Parts: sequence; structure tokens; C-alpha cells
Amino acid sequence: MDNKDVVKTESTNYGMQNINLDQALIPTSPYYLHPRENPGLALVSTNLNDSNYSSWSRNMQRALLSKNKLKFVNGSIKTPLPNDPTYKAWERCNVMILSWIMSVLSPDIAESVLYIDYAKDLWEELKERFSQGDYFHISDLLQEIHSIKQGERTITQYFTELKKLWEELDFLRPLPTCTCGKPYECDLTKVFLKQRDVEHSICFLKGLNDCYNNKLLRLLEDKGESNHAVSHIQRSSNNISTHKDQQGKLWILDTGATDHVTHDLNQFSTFYKIKPVTVRLPNNSTVIAEYAGTKYSTNDFIIYNVLYIPDFSFNLISVQSLIKDLNCRLIFSNENCQI
Repeated sequence: MDNKDVVKTESTNYGMQNINLDQALIPTSPYYLHPRENPGLALVSTNLNDSNYSSWSRNMQRALLSKNKLKFVNGSIKTPLPNDPTYKAWERCNVMILSWIMSVLSPDIAESVLYIDYAKDLWEELKERFSQGDYFHISDLLQEIHSIKQGERTITQYFTELKKLWEELDFLRPLPTCTCGKPYECDLTKVFLKQRDVEHSICFLKGLNDCYNNKLLRLLEDKGESNHAVSHIQRSSNNISTHKDQQGKLWILDTGATDHVTHDLNQFSTFYKIKPVTVRLPNNSTVIAEYAGTKYSTNDFIIYNVLYIPDFSFNLISVQSLIKDLNCRLIFSNENCQI
């Protein structure tokens, strides 16, 4: 090899090192570590113990994802060879993630995995050791979900308890995914979601006190679902009446809502773009409404400024907005609502 070849090789290696350096300096790269990040940082508030693996691992996954480091433990980023230009950056991230995980383990567990050198191996070790009881836990969750009753709880308290159980079950037993290679044409996921929504609604209704059952069953007759619908029910069931328009569609009159809402474009008589409005849904998630319109229910009953939110499951009439727009008075009884 002559001098030219040596110079060329050194130049190539230097270029590869620069690529590696650039990866570690780019904030969007998984190899990037912020200057304020340190090995003692606790990413979650609860340490892993013998009985909380499912909730702990879920919170840790979210935390690692927010740090753009989940790929190091789920296998997406493979361990490079020592002579690979990304090795140094990978090594720093691996040690940092190891430290983050170790800092949120109970002392006994931390002691038992002290000599594991790779973040992915540590993650897999914890999963293998502490997720073995998931099948029994799933059985316990199913039994609790189907036996829970409202009792002395408020609607909000009862639904919150159910929702916590549903979410834990969904984490331990995720929905099957399509393997046909045509995810945009396959409706498998939609079918499973529909079945799950119906199951949630039925569990919720069956556990309610008798004084609510008839009213809430009426609220579901137009859509025999879903988790969002149940979320809305728990928020405002003490202040609900219902109205069917000329198309036979069910509308909920809610004294707690601030805006009229529909998920169905066919409900609008007129439709227009508005300045984006942030709306908090009953399940505490937020969406942006960018369109609104007018709904002619009858010639004498017109609903103005109805927000279009596709993620909502019901047609909702805000009582306070209705009174203001129509300058009217609403009288509620056990059987109807008079305007």
C-alpha cells in the first residue's frame, strides 16, 4: 500500500467519524443526549417491584419514547461492532439508559441485575421475570371488570375505576394486528375495536345503579358503543335529556357542555371553516375543531355554531348555548324537555 492509499483510508475513517459525531449532535437523532441529562435521572415516579411490572413498564416505555431512546430497548437499534462509526455514540446512550432503568428499580431487583451491560438485555430480563404472571392478572382483571358495580360511587368515580381496569387490560392484552400485508384495506382492527367498544359499554351499563339504566340505554340506541360515549355519559348523566331530529338521529341535551358538537357531516344544513378551537373531550383528551355549521332540526328549532369533531361519538346540544342563542327557557321533567 503506498502513501496515497494510507492518506485515503485515514481520510475515509475521519469522514465516518464525522458522520458519527453529527448523529450525536443532531437533537432529532436517537443517539443525541441533552447536556442536562444525567445517569441519576428518574424517568418515572414509581420503582419496579414484584407486583407493578405492567404499569411500570408502560410508564417507562412512554418516558423512553419521549427521550427518543425506546429503540435501544425494543431492538430497533442493533448493537454496532466496536469499529463501527456509531459505536461510541451508541455506547454512551446504552450506559445512560442502563442507569435510567437501574435508578427506578427496587434495591433487591437492582442488585440482581447489576452486572447486565446492555440496556436491551436488561429490559428483556425484567420482562421475562416479571411479566410471567400477566395471564393470571388478565384473568383477575376480567373478573373484576365484569363484576364491578357503581354502588355508592358517583358516575365519575365509577367510570374512572372502570376505565383504569380497561386500560390495564388493553396493555396486557393488546388487540390483534393485521398480517395480511394490506393494512389499508383490511378491516380487522376496526372489527376488534367495535367489539371492544360494545363490551365496554355493556359492562358500564350493567354495573350502574338501577336509577340510571333506562336513561342510559336510550342514549346508546343510536350508537351501541363506545368508550367515548361512556365517557360522555359519566360526565353529564345527572343533567341529560335526549332529542331525536327529523332524520331519527339522537341528540343529547347536556347542561354541562359549553358547545354544540356533532361527529356527522350529514347533520349540517350549512357548513363553514372557523378559527381553530381547542375542545376537551369527556375522556380528558383534547382535539382541534376547525369547522362548524348550523343544524335545522325543525323549522322552529335551529341549532347554531355546531362544532364538527369526528372523534366524538355523539351529537351533543349544549343547553347553555341553546338558551343563549334562542333566548328561550328549558323545562325538564322525568319524561321530556320542553322549550
